[in-house]
Amino acid sequence: MLNYMKQRQEFKLFADGINTQKQKVLSLVMATVCILLLIDNEIPVFPLHFEEELTYYNISLVFSFAFFAVWLLIILSSNYFILRQVSTWSSILTGFLFMHFISYLEILNGHGLTALALGTITMSVVVSSNYLTLISLIIVNNFILYLRIEQLPEVVMSSYKMSIFALTALSIVVFIIIENQRREMFLTQQKLAKKVDELNKALDVKSVFFGHMSHELRTPLNAIIGFSEMILSGAYRPRSEEKIKEYVGLIHAGGTHLLSIVNDILDSSKLEAGQVEATLEQLELKDTLENYLLELGSITLDKKQSVRLVMESENIIINTDRRLLKQIIFNLVSNAQKFSSIGGLIEILVKNNGSNWIDIIVKDYGKGMEAEQLEIIKAENNPSNSHFVAGAEGTGLGIIIVKQIVKLLNGKINFFSTPGVGTEIKISFPI
Repeated sequence: MLNYMKQRQEFKLFADGINTQKQKVLSLVMATVCILLLIDNEIPVFPLHFEEELTYYNISLVFSFAFFAVWLLIILSSNYFILRQVSTWSSILTGFLFMHFISYLEILNGHGLTALALGTITMSVVVSSNYLTLISLIIVNNFILYLRIEQLPEVVMSSYKMSIFALTALSIVVFIIIENQRREMFLTQQKLAKKVDELNKALDVKSVFFGHMSHELRTPLNAIIGFSEMILSGAYRPRSEEKIKEYVGLIHAGGTHLLSIVNDILDSSKLEAGQVEATLEQLELKDTLENYLLELGSITLDKKQSVRLVMESENIIINTDRRLLKQIIFNLVSNAQKFSSIGGLIEILVKNNGSNWIDIIVKDYGKGMEAEQLEIIKAENNPSNSHFVAGAEGTGLGIIIVKQIVKLLNGKINFFSTPGVGTEIKISFPI
């Protein structure tokens, strides 16, 4: 309901802007037309003649001033909301009154309904307002004109009755069509503005991402280039075989790190483009995870950390993709390892939550995250920014890849973290 009211208010402001521009032009044009009618009139313009009877001269004289006053009012009211509303309705009422009197004179002189047709269609096109308000004005104006003409003994009303009715219906239809087009244009502009806003945000995220990524790529490249130059250079050439092995080891570590970054980028791009397909099979979870942990030993070796697997039940079987599940576990454990202290514990808890879902929880006891950082990581529409805000070591692409794979496997992911206590990531898969 609030969104509807907000959108309605925004459309009103949008329509008021269109009205202001069109009514400003219309008022100036009609003031000019009235002046031309005065000049073309048989009665001299100066000195001014004030006559009580309804004539083209009197109408042109009065409405030339009226339209010019409305034009000035519209210009002066551009920065004042209430005055702008007054100028809008002054323009509408002045237009209807001018159309009414000219139409009456035209019929009185036997010239037909041309003025009424032009007037009602023009007002339908240039005015955007409440449907009922403007339609009521069109009907009331034409009905009053009909009653006035009916009082003229020299006019055969039967020749005008159907024409007035048809013009009323036509002008209402034109107004509704124009109004609907305005609403469609407004909605299109809103969608475009939203897309532009999303694109700008995406570009900002990409800029931050590439800035962060350039730093991550330079770090291993600097190590590779630096230590290789030291081996090649005569001035800094290592004097012992042990030192050469140390330098080669650092170059190898830099190359391996660089390869892992490139692989993460490629994996994320493939997942985002839908180029990765899941091959589902029945997996006995305990043996599968134990095999994964054996391979993960080298990840936690440097910090002397340990990974403990806790199974709620020994015989838990899930239908999933073996390779993708392995990538999830590797990325989560690697991420937990970065935020855990030396000698820390990382736990993998597996349990059946009792609703045909299996939960795999990777838990660390590291530094944790602030509430604001956690909310950004949880955000569905902004995964690319999560690792920057969280202050992750490395590229942070691991969490993005995990979220993409979990979605591909029809799973769910939840994040829980407390500063200074640790982080818990829960992956849920249907049985």
